[in-house]
Amino acid sequence: MIHLGLLLLTLTVPQARADAPLTHPADHVAQSPNGHCTARAEVAAARVTVSGRALGGEAVSWSVTGWHRVLLVGDDCQLLGVGYAGVNLLELGDREAATPVMTFHRAGDPVRVVRLGKIYLDLTVLRRTASHWS
Repeated sequence: MIHLGLLLLTLTVPQARADAPLTHPADHVAQSPNGHCTARAEVAAARVTVSGRALGGEAVSWSVTGWHRVLLVGDDCQLLGVGYAGVNLLELGDREAATPVMTFHRAGDPVRVVRLGKIYLDLTVLRRTASHWS
């Protein structure tokens, strides 16, 4: 399940181009693959709210603190994947095995953190650009 989330992250999130600056934070919505659940990121409220109808039909609503650029919400409305803020570009100081690149939340509680060192066993394969690692 976690590997599927990482694959979906790379296929569904628009990648930053070279050293192009990221867009300014803005409210946005991500939908689950079945379209029954949404994750709404709100800049002013500094939170992400997951809501919708779970697979059993019951209404679901919960949130996590902070605005996040990269969101993946599960079909059951219970799982939310939050990706690295820089999308596919690591800040120069973040090329460390311990850097979190994906955090999974279940009903508001963090349940797993995937760190850069679990994805790249050899961090020297990351290319340095003028201002990031890619």
